[in-house]
Amino acid sequence: MNDPKLQNNIIYSNNFSKNLFLVLGMACIAFSAQVTVEEAASKWISHSKNTAITAGVAIDFHPSEIFDIIAQKGHSLPENNKAELFELGFDFSGEIISQTMLR
Repeated sequence: MNDPKLQNNIIYSNNFSKNLFLVLGMACIAFSAQVTVEEAASKWISHSKNTAITAGVAIDFHPSEIFDIIAQKGHSLPENNKAELFELGFDFSGEIISQTMLR
């Protein structure tokens, strides 16, 4: 192993393997964390209807992430979920679901 060219190839191979493993691991984590449209709707509905929630209480989702999922895939929801979301200001008339702020 005194040949510098051979040593460089081994080092690059080890770094490539480590980086590939790291990237694959991060991709698996990212894809396993995907929220389904049913879960997104359920979280939005339960959070919106929970009157006991006060300012400063942490929630386990980011509203824009949940809204984005509902906006893109909400047409596949069961009718009862659509009805509840409709009551919360969601509009299912377009290709992409939108929401108006209710007071």
